[in-house]
Amino acid sequence: MTRTRLRRRPSVLVRLAWLAFIVALGAAAFIGFTGPGYRLGLWDYRTGFGMIAPGAYAGLGAAALAFLFALIALARGPRKAAAISILALLIGGATAAIPWSLQNAARSSPPVNDVSTDTDDPPALSALLPLRTEKGVNPPTYNGAAAQVQHQAYPDIQPAHLVLPPARAFAKALGVAKDMGLSVVYADAPSGVIEAYQRTFWYGFTDDGVVRVRPDDSGSRVDIRSKARLGRGDFGVNAKRVRTFLAKLKS
Repeated sequence: MTRTRLRRRPSVLVRLAWLAFIVALGAAAFIGFTGPGYRLGLWDYRTGFGMIAPGAYAGLGAAALAFLFALIALARGPRKAAAISILALLIGGATAAIPWSLQNAARSSPPVNDVSTDTDDPPALSALLPLRTEKGVNPPTYNGAAAQVQHQAYPDIQPAHLVLPPARAFAKALGVAKDMGLSVVYADAPSGVIEAYQRTFWYGFTDDGVVRVRPDDSGSRVDIRSKARLGRGDFGVNAKRVRTFLAKLKS
């Protein structure tokens, strides 16, 4: 004797919860792909940034609906709808928060893209110049007008003075650069110069860096400069990189 099992169709609330979840997940994927899309050459980075807002609004809408569905499901059931709605709420809310976090980072950092421990005689880019082929790349020269802004925003960024001979200070600086994951393209001990670059994870933006080691009264003076290839601002990334380098160098 064959028994026929009749499967109950999902309730309307469960299907609505799944819809909110799919929209939230799609919005997150849409924003997430703006970076890889730029790296693949599908659009300009400005276009990619412009795509973030629509994705965030979609995520916000999905989160609002998911919140409503979760309240109804928690009060009247089914529990499955509540679980799906809460998951959609978390994904949609996190997606909607991305533009806010980017704007907050932009507002909290000064409009500079070039940070140097020596603003009077900043280390110059040389070996990195042939690699700076992006469209709209920033000039390699240091913008002296930004020096005052940097001093006001990052007064702690100063040269490092090490009680080490230049050769040992250079070796230590090179080790720090490699430890930080910088791609070293030039390292010359006699001149005390190291040139390297580093790419960001999401958009793959490239920042160029120069380390210069010179003798001084205490042993060696180490200067570092970090410069974004693209954009007017850098969300404070270059200052953070310089601070990290100096902290590791002095440790």
